[in-house]
Amino acid sequence: MIDNGTAGHLRTRTRALLAVVAGAIVAALRLLGTQGFSNDHFYYLSRAEQFLLGARPVRDFVDPGFPLMWALSALAQALGGRTLLSEAMLVAVGFGAAATITFWLIARWTGRLTLAFWATFVELAVMPRSYSYPKILMYAAAAAAFLHYARKPGTRSILLLAVVIAIAFLFRHDHGAYIGVGAFVLVAGMGGDRGLAGAARRLGLLVGLSAILVAPYLLYVQSAGGLIPYFQGAMRYAERDATRTSMLALPTLQGLAPFSADGLSVMAYYVFWAVPLVAMLVAWAAAGRRDRASAWTITALSVMTLIMNPGILRDPLTARVPDAIVPFAVLTAWLCAEALRSRPLPPIGSWLTRGTATVVIVITAIAAARIGNFADTLDRAEMLHRPPRPGLRWREVSAQLREPYAERQMPSDTAFALVPFFQYVRMCTPDTARIFVSGYVPEVNYYAQRGFAAGHAAVYRGYYSSDADQREMIDRMQRELVLYVVASPDGVETFAESFPLVNAYVQEHFLQMADFPVDGFTLPARVWVNKVVAPVPTYGTTGWPCPGPRL
Repeated sequence: MIDNGTAGHLRTRTRALLAVVAGAIVAALRLLGTQGFSNDHFYYLSRAEQFLLGARPVRDFVDPGFPLMWALSALAQALGGRTLLSEAMLVAVGFGAAATITFWLIARWTGRLTLAFWATFVELAVMPRSYSYPKILMYAAAAAAFLHYARKPGTRSILLLAVVIAIAFLFRHDHGAYIGVGAFVLVAGMGGDRGLAGAARRLGLLVGLSAILVAPYLLYVQSAGGLIPYFQGAMRYAERDATRTSMLALPTLQGLAPFSADGLSVMAYYVFWAVPLVAMLVAWAAAGRRDRASAWTITALSVMTLIMNPGILRDPLTARVPDAIVPFAVLTAWLCAEALRSRPLPPIGSWLTRGTATVVIVITAIAAARIGNFADTLDRAEMLHRPPRPGLRWREVSAQLREPYAERQMPSDTAFALVPFFQYVRMCTPDTARIFVSGYVPEVNYYAQRGFAAGHAAVYRGYYSSDADQREMIDRMQRELVLYVVASPDGVETFAESFPLVNAYVQEHFLQMADFPVDGFTLPARVWVNKVVAPVPTYGTTGWPCPGPRL
């Protein structure tokens, strides 16, 4: 006969094993469903490439506030090879780790494996964008750290919270702020020492440990360019990005099919605001009957969610809703567990609560799969084939992502049109060569495997376009070996108007070299070459000047 201690140990081991299996499945499906990356993803990959070429953030290039994002990409490229397969594996591991944490948290908190499987499926099926893996991972880690502290408040638990806050801050500074506020509420509200003095001691420890953990990076920033200019630039970038993507009015279903991905995203917007409010009400109503740990965990998660939503739930909603899926999934799983745990008057009350929880679980799973077009992911992963062919798909994915210019993995038509230019640059120019990019094509430098010029992976309308920013770009270009200027079709159209000072510098020091027609655009992608480049030798049959030997 198994005693209670042994049975509890077996349950713990079973949950841990299932959590690992769930994470492995999520990672495998993310990897097998990968076709390539959007050009947004190259906003981070290009900085990883810049770092691997010897440049340093803040000192040599602009980092708007996500150092760990590109640093992990650089590490993956260094260890796994300079291919997109290395990045795809990093992304898959990130999503898989998030799924493992989510499964373990919900299974342990609610005691229901069904809800753990449901939450893990919803996280996967809604298909957050590839570069959103830190959001999914860090908010899952934050929820787990909140629950751990609520159940075992103490110095070690505060240290765990500080570690999560610091890592989130380094992934992207606002994530650290959102999680930090939730942790602040939790630590202030409960702990071993009661009263204001006890809360102050706990909060001081949380703030102090978090500061110590991020101090090395902040000291580096101060030495490389100064903290004040760094945070001023990060704030300008964030404000401009928020202005570009903020919704001018509350979203509506007008003109949308209710059960389309766009329609469901609009409904999800309001549900994501309502769930934390409902969860707090239910948590404190139940706190008198059971433990206050869950009530404070829910409160911390809900406060974090309510301050996070304005920064994440922006336009376009279909792409943004998946980024906010973790707090919703965790809070909803807890609410469903509460409904299933309650004991209303039988039999109708019991059927009603269980039926409601079941309907919520089924509808949200279907909606997530619809928003994320999960069927398409399964199809790409060869999981809908009879029988499934994951082995064949793995060979296809690995070959495709190792091939530097495979058309199916190119992030844009502009990038594909520029393939001859990329091949030319990699053959003819030294590793120290730099390329200035106009228009939103940050993938140029990654595919050319040459650094970007002027401190920016790409310059485009509305970002870093002040006279001071332009003068700083010119100053950097004068100190770099800038051999080429590349403009996407939209860059050709808007560069002179948006960046007049830099445009004047380019016109003075560069000559037009070649145009590349791009499908779907009237204007071509255009390349200028530095006037000081010798006209011989030339590359292939193009007649383009080859400015230096291949290193």
